[in-house]
Amino acid sequence: MSKNSRDQKIFGSKIVRALPKRSLWYSTFIIFIFLVIMNGINVPNVIAARAGYTGSIPMFTLDVLPGYSPAYLAEVLSTYGEAGRSAYATSLMTLDMLFPISYGVFFALLVRRMYLNLNVPVGLVNAMIAMPLLSMVLDWIENSTFVYLISVYPVQPLAVAQFVSLVTLIKVSLYALTIISLVFGLGLMWKQRKSPAVEIA
Repeated sequence: MSKNSRDQKIFGSKIVRALPKRSLWYSTFIIFIFLVIMNGINVPNVIAARAGYTGSIPMFTLDVLPGYSPAYLAEVLSTYGEAGRSAYATSLMTLDMLFPISYGVFFALLVRRMYLNLNVPVGLVNAMIAMPLLSMVLDWIENSTFVYLISVYPVQPLAVAQFVSLVTLIKVSLYALTIISLVFGLGLMWKQRKSPAVEIA
């Protein structure tokens, strides 16, 4: 299969062609800025502290866990207190609505670029590109659900708490699988460089 033919079958070919040639570099820069904001400077915790939150549990603790019990969810929201919950909701609906776009687009572009010339079935490549994009959508669903639970606090509907835990678990799992696919892709790139005559399937 020629490079152009393969490119057209891989997800996002029309979108990528419409983007600037350095889109991957631009998305790399944007995600770097967000990582500095969210983890380096830790703006959500700064916002919470200025709002009066003095608890020991950091903002976005729930977002990175591979699932959690409804009891732990209730404990975290309780520990946040009114000031912490308000700051958390603000961060969820602002910074954390934009951050998923940055990592979703970045990883989708990176996976696409990495696997474009590798001997991997197009269907599998499309599935790997879809993972960070689905993770992005799940992040938005997770954020909206957290905001809902904060709005009805101290009432904590069990079904909603279980639902958001599942969403977080799937989101984190897809993110981990994306990282694994990139590591696997690096291995294939190294192998293909050792055997440059390999055909693209």
